[in-house]
Amino acid sequence: MKIEVTDKASKSFIPKKNKKIEELKIKVKSSVNNKVEKENEVEVQTVDWGNFKVSNLVDKIMLYTKTLTGITLHPYQKVFQRRIIESVLLNDGEELTALFSRQSGKTEVVAITAVGLMSILPVLAKIFPKQLGHFKHGLRIGLFAPQSEQAETAHERMYARLNSEEAEEILRDPDLSATARIRNSMVTVEGEGWTSYCRLQSAAKQAKVESKTYDILILDEAQEITELKVTKSIHPMVAATNGTIIKIGTPIPEVCEFYKAIRRNKLRKKNNHFEYDYKTVIKYNKKYKAFLQKEEARLGLENDSFRMAYKLEWLLEKGMALTPANYEEYLRMPSLKFEYGNSTDLHVAGLDLGKAFDKTVLTVLKVSNTYDIDSDIKSKVRDKYLSNLLELSKDDWYFQVEEIKNFLKNYRVKILAVDATGVGDAVVEMIRRALGNSDIKIVGVRFSEQIKSKMTIDFYNEMRSYRIRIPGHQSAEKTLRLKTFYNEWTTVEKVHKGQYSYFRHSEERGAHDDYVDSFLLAILASEELNKVSIDFFSENVFKAKNSHHSFRYREAVKKFRRVKVRKASFSSFEKTLKI
Repeated sequence: MKIEVTDKASKSFIPKKNKKIEELKIKVKSSVNNKVEKENEVEVQTVDWGNFKVSNLVDKIMLYTKTLTGITLHPYQKVFQRRIIESVLLNDGEELTALFSRQSGKTEVVAITAVGLMSILPVLAKIFPKQLGHFKHGLRIGLFAPQSEQAETAHERMYARLNSEEAEEILRDPDLSATARIRNSMVTVEGEGWTSYCRLQSAAKQAKVESKTYDILILDEAQEITELKVTKSIHPMVAATNGTIIKIGTPIPEVCEFYKAIRRNKLRKKNNHFEYDYKTVIKYNKKYKAFLQKEEARLGLENDSFRMAYKLEWLLEKGMALTPANYEEYLRMPSLKFEYGNSTDLHVAGLDLGKAFDKTVLTVLKVSNTYDIDSDIKSKVRDKYLSNLLELSKDDWYFQVEEIKNFLKNYRVKILAVDATGVGDAVVEMIRRALGNSDIKIVGVRFSEQIKSKMTIDFYNEMRSYRIRIPGHQSAEKTLRLKTFYNEWTTVEKVHKGQYSYFRHSEERGAHDDYVDSFLLAILASEELNKVSIDFFSENVFKAKNSHHSFRYREAVKKFRRVKVRKASFSSFEKTLKI
């Protein structure tokens, strides 16, 4: 492979002797204008290509990888490959995500792109020293998977592509003079004065992967790698190089770091997420289409495994307590803000006591009275608004009780449900003594599988009836406590044990469910209102003209009128609700 510099400020490396790669005539401009000003630039790039068209170089590198490996990619694979190469050339430090139908070639794309870049970038570094000089000694790639065995497929595929007769012939070209080899956990391409490599590493929880530095990170089966491992141990490995991060995988029934990365990319204007379900793949692969037709007949389109593996659906409701979509549809109220005191509305509260590394969390809910017309005119159904949250992390129970007492003074709380499990009994008594002069009824709750299952069922019943409202106003959503509340609810798992189903934080290190338990206790407290004598309307709180539920109330009255009950009963109903 001969490199020539022309007088027309262009450079080309043209394979002269090898007929198989004669098509690789790359002509690019070498006079990169470093003085071109980039106005309104919002993306961070450390390499300035000036007015040089990087897309032309990307095209040639794609052609080179095709010749080197002998693999022709499908159109949907080429789109992903193009973005990978572009990101590396621009050194934009982007996070690229790919969600491909199972066995549709996502690993193949990454493998052949990696071997192509490993062998050609050190050569291009001589042509573009200002833009690609950091690759003059080679390209460093880190390949991670939940278990080492899972990454071996990509690793072995890389070496197989480099070990073919065509690849060996290209690597022997004088301009490369390179050899490929695999040893232990590394695939290497070695040339004169440079060595590129791809190191395979485990991303298991117990694996120690720190201390390495890479130019590219590849996370295979990214859906199975824990968020802590990704953000704390793996991402920092490209901090010094502003390297490209590539994450590939398929959906699972829970929120994971891969899912969050995809969501981040979908919210951006720049296309960094690539998603192709089986409908796209069958257009280019007849055998794949034939298999999918049989699989569809065997499992059905609505089978969970089929939906995740081929339709690329995240069945979060199967394993998660609450999906982000559920939160948005059933709970979030855009106009609702936190209440910050002196409220005369009726409230209940739930208190989850922190133990060991957990936090103490207090949830205050405002409740409003409506009537369930369909069931019984006397049965009260209460809508619940999240008024505020309090998080305490200090170990001193006396301090926490005093803080709780002062916080509750701002709200007209009638019922406080407290976690009485473990040390809870003693703390409950402390709270009773501290609130002795108030009208708050303290209810101790001992967590068991049965009571937790009941709380879970109650939550879903209230949620699906649209009787729970969470602040969605910007002033509330920017607070740390509501962000933590949202994060816990959209990551906590739904556990099935015998006849019981309940919520529990994941096994991932640092996972908590304190806000979840506190909220469930508050909902339980609202049910206790039916068991105690409270003058709900003494403060004229639920007057229709002041209530947030005036529309619901009017609709209920209309429905009640259509039932054509006795006039006396209706008059009594109107009087009770203070029309």
